[in-house]
Amino acid sequence: DIRRVLDPKLTLKDQVLLLLGSVAGKVSSDQLFTWTGYKKKAYFVKLVRNLHDDRLLEFHESTREVELLPPGVDYVSALIDKSQ
Repeated sequence: DIRRVLDPKLTLKDQVLLLLGSVAGKVSSDQLFTWTGYKKKAYFVKLVRNLHDDRLLEFHESTREVELLPPGVDYVSALIDKSQ
């Protein structure tokens, strides 16, 4: 299962949140990293942790799984509305 954000001008943050918004439930951070096509894993993990701190997503360190939280859902909805 491969997913991509087709607008390359979107920030990595927006891509991560949009991709998470496209799945129900949890996804592994490795899978999410693959979907973004981003090259720098250390920066990607830092971004995921920052989004966790901002309460846009939940990052389960023990399982390395990520899921979108309600504020993240609101962010994705606003992003989609803005693009239309």
